[in-house]
Amino acid sequence: MRNAFADKAQTPAVLQDLRASARESGVATSMAVSAPIAVVAGVVFFAVRAPLALIPGLTVGFPIRKCRVELIIREFGKPVADIVMEVTDDKNLPKEERKHRQSKPR
Repeated sequence: MRNAFADKAQTPAVLQDLRASARESGVATSMAVSAPIAVVAGVVFFAVRAPLALIPGLTVGFPIRKCRVELIIREFGKPVADIVMEVTDDKNLPKEERKHRQSKPR
């Protein structure tokens, strides 16, 4: 990548100070090392996840968005189901009522 400020004299003083601070503290090195690692991790994640999603036995047997309360109670227990129901919008209510319930303090 080409530097936008080819000549150090053209580089603003603030940017020079920022670069010097990053170099001295080791942040520049950390960023230079961690950025490629993050890209590789993302590529590996999707390369593994995509084929696994195509195997029916490994996918979830029920749609997440239409999960019933009974299923949550059976799998995770009543306390978890209560929390889920508390933070889930009731789509049967009009939009204004849902917004009103969201803005109510808990």
